[in-house]
Amino acid sequence: MSLRIIKLTTSYGSQGDELSRKTTTSYGSQGDELSRKTTTSYGSQGDELSRKATTSYGSQGDELSRKTTTSYGSQGDELSRKTTTSYGSQGDELSRKTTTSYGSQGDELSRKTTTSYGSQGDELSRKATTSYGSQGDELSRKTTTSYGSQGDELSRKATTSYGSQGDELSRKTTTSYGSQGEKDSRKATTSYRSQGDRHDHIHSHNNGNKLADVFFFHDVLRPGSIITPTIPPTTSLPPLLPRHEAETIPFSTKRFGDILTMFAPASHAMADEIRWTLDTCEHPQTLAGEKASCATSFESLAKLPAALLGIRNVHAFSGDMPIDPAGTTARRGRYNVTAVRKLSDSPMVAACHDLTYPYAVYYCHTTNPAAAYLVTLAAEDGGAPAMEALAVCHLDTSQWTPRHPFLVAHNLKPGDAVVCHFLSKLSIVWVPAGEQGGAREARKNAKYLRAFA
Repeated sequence: MSLRIIKLTTSYGSQGDELSRKTTTSYGSQGDELSRKTTTSYGSQGDELSRKATTSYGSQGDELSRKTTTSYGSQGDELSRKTTTSYGSQGDELSRKTTTSYGSQGDELSRKTTTSYGSQGDELSRKATTSYGSQGDELSRKTTTSYGSQGDELSRKATTSYGSQGDELSRKTTTSYGSQGEKDSRKATTSYRSQGDRHDHIHSHNNGNKLADVFFFHDVLRPGSIITPTIPPTTSLPPLLPRHEAETIPFSTKRFGDILTMFAPASHAMADEIRWTLDTCEHPQTLAGEKASCATSFESLAKLPAALLGIRNVHAFSGDMPIDPAGTTARRGRYNVTAVRKLSDSPMVAACHDLTYPYAVYYCHTTNPAAAYLVTLAAEDGGAPAMEALAVCHLDTSQWTPRHPFLVAHNLKPGDAVVCHFLSKLSIVWVPAGEQGGAREARKNAKYLRAFA
């Protein structure tokens, strides 16, 4: 999803209200086919912290109209918040309503979201409930989604939980499908991030392939070898915002409701991705000696990797691979390695991975010691053009969890082997300039950043 801010107007102080504020933002293309307008006001009669936001958009005739209303601060509840969203065509055949409330019965961080939609008779009804913060667990989250027809012939249920015993950023997802009696039942379970191992999420999120297949041994990175890698799909990415625009947009779990109001994600899944990105950027998990942070603008992406590496001059590299249609699964096949070029003799490497968000956000982290390569791959069957992929090899795996799927699959212990993996086209690798730099690296750096300007 890509939204471009066309106009932003902010005014403060009206009719004796020193703290009043009103913000209006409009988005849209010519003809206003995709127009959107947001109005936010703070400080109403006697309510110092009150806030109300209304968002509406739609085409002529309002066939796809949508309206969102958010209010804060009611009847002595300083942190209370309620959000209601509704949209649909005439007759409400595709109607949907979302209600979100924050802060109830002394729970400052509590949140519950309920979403329901469907046609008359609720043949395709769906209901989703999300709650955050329960019984002292500041980051806990549980999401339950169910939908199906009468009798639950095509029922589906998904449960997602974040933050279990001692694991602040752990995530577990369970999805089950099937008819009554579970004749055609299907169940899938995915877990992310356990005991400091951030690789679990970075390389498996939205990827149905086995995590062990993503990784490979270092010795196959030589011309003439045949490799069967799993390469993450590359889909289009919204452009990076300039810093002056990014700084006007909230980017915090505390403002999660504001962010949903501003961007109005089209699905519960997208809202879940937004929340996960915010959590990841606020609470990055790294191995000992590594650093991580997120870049939300063109300027921050240009400066952050150097700051993480603690040096001034760096070169950036990205792969040269085709753009895949949305929904494409990871690419896996037999490839001939025709060329391998090491990007730097330094063991200092920073990698930036694109995260799912309404605009471009990158999770950047150091991974030391490591080696980065540009690898030219040619499909063994000749059915696809050659591509240039980025590969990163982790030279020291001694801090990896013994349960890492690649180590388990090969009966290895942490530290036994150098382990490599490919990155998506949208990922960026940064290495110190001068180690093996030169004109080509500098051109790649400038060309890549200009592509997102």
